[in-house]
Amino acid sequence: MHLRSCSLVAVFFLLCHPGVSLAQAVSRPLELTVDVGTGGLINGVRRAQSARSIGGTIGWRPFRGPARRIGLELKAAQLKHDEGEIGGADFNHLNARLVSGNALLHFRPDAAAQPYLIAGIGVINADASTTGAAEHGSDAAWVGGAGFKARAAKHVVIRGEILFGGAFKATYDATRADGSVNRFIGPWGWQALTIGAGLRF
Repeated sequence: MHLRSCSLVAVFFLLCHPGVSLAQAVSRPLELTVDVGTGGLINGVRRAQSARSIGGTIGWRPFRGPARRIGLELKAAQLKHDEGEIGGADFNHLNARLVSGNALLHFRPDAAAQPYLIAGIGVINADASTTGAAEHGSDAAWVGGAGFKARAAKHVVIRGEILFGGAFKATYDATRADGSVNRFIGPWGWQALTIGAGLRF
């Protein structure tokens, strides 16, 4: 899947820049980052606050000239909460995943510190449990946010980010203790504040 996505991005780039070879295209800066932080997920009226967040990105700056401020990335992230570990939650257990393809708009793209805006689409998938019920939901979602990148060394990048997301039209199934299943329509709302580090090639 990742190879196919990279191939589609490369083809799109070459169509937009017919004078650039494939070798030149794939030689543009590549960033690999991992991050940790805190976040929360809202399912209708229930929520998990201060859940643990962990994730990673594969990013690429495909353009030159004025368009060099635009970056593309694939992001994967997880929010996890277990009863007794963190307070402020209506869930006894939460394991939520986000996978998205994003576009980044970098300000001051040639500076050591670069603020940016981020927007994309993806999928939110969540498993949660409350007293007497287990819930599952999955749907296409939007993501948006802002952050900064700082060059700590020639190939080392520090990254901080605040990210929000929400399912377009979420449904989730609640399985009761007696085995009955009820389907509800309600939003899966994602939010996370993270700090991370990575390599830039």
